[in-house]
Amino acid sequence: MDSLVQQAEAAHRRGDLDAAKRLYTQQLSVDSQQVDALYGLGTVLMQAQQFSEAEPLLSMALALEPDAADIAYNYAICLRSKGDNSSAAELAARAGRSGGMDEPFSVNVCKLLLALNKPQLALEQLDRFPNRSQASHLLRAQAFGLLGAWDRSVGLLRQLWQADSTNAEVAQALALAAGRLRDYDLAIKTYGDYLRLITPGAAEFVKFADLFLLARKVDQCESYVQYAREAGAETTEFYLLQARLWRLKGDYAQAIAASEAALKKNSANAEAWSVLLEISQPDALPIFLQRIQASLQEGSWSAYEKQLIAYVQADAHARLGETQTAFRFYREANTQQKRSMEAASTHYDSSANNLACERILQQFAQYAAVPVKAGGRATPLFIVGMPRSGTTLVERILAQLPNVAAGGENEALGFLVTQYQNDVALGKAPLPEKMSGHDWRTLAMHYFEKTPLYLDDKGAGAEGNFITDKMPHNFQHVGMILSLFPDARVIQMRRDPRDICWSIFTRMFPEGHNYAVEFQSLADTYSISHKLMNHWAALAPDRVMNVSYEALVASPRVVGQQITDFCGLPWSDKCLDFYKKVSTSFTFSELQVREAINEQRIGRWQPFEEYLMPLIEELKRVDCLE
Repeated sequence: MDSLVQQAEAAHRRGDLDAAKRLYTQQLSVDSQQVDALYGLGTVLMQAQQFSEAEPLLSMALALEPDAADIAYNYAICLRSKGDNSSAAELAARAGRSGGMDEPFSVNVCKLLLALNKPQLALEQLDRFPNRSQASHLLRAQAFGLLGAWDRSVGLLRQLWQADSTNAEVAQALALAAGRLRDYDLAIKTYGDYLRLITPGAAEFVKFADLFLLARKVDQCESYVQYAREAGAETTEFYLLQARLWRLKGDYAQAIAASEAALKKNSANAEAWSVLLEISQPDALPIFLQRIQASLQEGSWSAYEKQLIAYVQADAHARLGETQTAFRFYREANTQQKRSMEAASTHYDSSANNLACERILQQFAQYAAVPVKAGGRATPLFIVGMPRSGTTLVERILAQLPNVAAGGENEALGFLVTQYQNDVALGKAPLPEKMSGHDWRTLAMHYFEKTPLYLDDKGAGAEGNFITDKMPHNFQHVGMILSLFPDARVIQMRRDPRDICWSIFTRMFPEGHNYAVEFQSLADTYSISHKLMNHWAALAPDRVMNVSYEALVASPRVVGQQITDFCGLPWSDKCLDFYKKVSTSFTFSELQVREAINEQRIGRWQPFEEYLMPLIEELKRVDCLE
């Protein structure tokens, strides 16, 4: 090796970057094709954040030594710095393949792949190491999370936590993953363990308060907001949390003040703008839009924030009656979301969803009639249907009765079904027609255990009471509901498919709603919901009731009484007074349910009709519209 390169590398190792740069440059003046000098100088420039100067040097070095893993890895970092994520991911994967069985190097490659939002490539790299370190397990869990497989992420992290319950990093990762899985009991418990393993500060208290808010534990949320305040919290996240809390409590003046405080800290926070929009008066919207536009030109916006702010701008223009501009922003927001899904390989798969529908229909051509009721518990009332179909409205009507507790959008049944189907696929559980009464009751107990209201057997969960579960997508699981809960009633919400699909298209839905960003996938999903709900209504007409949202709005007292009669509940005119109470509904319908029933949300697609002809044609294609 040339003595200049040896001297340069020695200076590089001891952190004397100026000397290393000078010596590498001297060597290249003698031999411009010296690979070690090209790589060394490129790396020094990277460390100085001079990525554009480093890139051509690393490119030349890689051309000379195409199998060099370390060169490919550093070159990938350079490409990422200039936004060429696709080429960066290619090179990172190449570095991983060339790196042999060096697991620490592989861990760094996987971290880069995950930063590039390429979880599948990271998993392929991790699969090359049968004896995985804790770092590899953590990366695998993170990759599953990015793919939306939070159940697998939580499963891995549980194993790590059981093996070492003193590891704060694992506790934090498990709490966050459980929160994404909406297993809030596990998330809260594990985050509490995490706080005991560290010296918590304001940031940790803010995160815990946010977790309590997601879990609908408003009192605990307020307690940790106070802890965060006492610890000196003044971040965007802190003020935004306060804004959301005040909005849920119906104190809009405080919510506005907290939102403005969040934006003062970071004007590129789309959620703060969203809270402001929801509680702003129409005459304030033109200035509101001007402020957003100025922020977009000045601030530093992430891809996620750009997606969300496009929905906010669209909503503001829609409220002003500027339909063409509003539609342009809605379309752009959904296009951005679709690109993100494609990059993460989580986009909509029509064939997979149709196959899943057929499997459900085959498995539940009938339902199990469990002979013995699990006594001593409240009766579940399931309100299902496509999102935006009126499930929140029906829950609020029923929850005005003294013996009905609102359970909201409960994730428990979805988790239960996912685990059951996984067990069936692995041969660990029988198909529905081979399940015994004991099997069904065991599964039902798992549902009750994941629904905190049922654990309060002297309060909401006591026998004689009723608890609602209004998770919309449970329309897929009605066969399971009928088999698990012999005393349950199911209310299926129906609504004009144009209103449902358009309303979904105008909202930024979380993971699991990848159908929401295109008219074709929206129509396909609506068609599947239609097919399944028709099947359940024909299968169990005594236990499944179809309710038209339009009919409920037109005749709330008549249809409302039909619903309570079906549930075995007495009607009360107080059922229609739900809007007089402040409620924390935790859904997109949050502010809407604070209004009396009205027809303003019927036909909301009509002002946009000229832009929605492709959606209408798709709905006709799947026989959901004449």
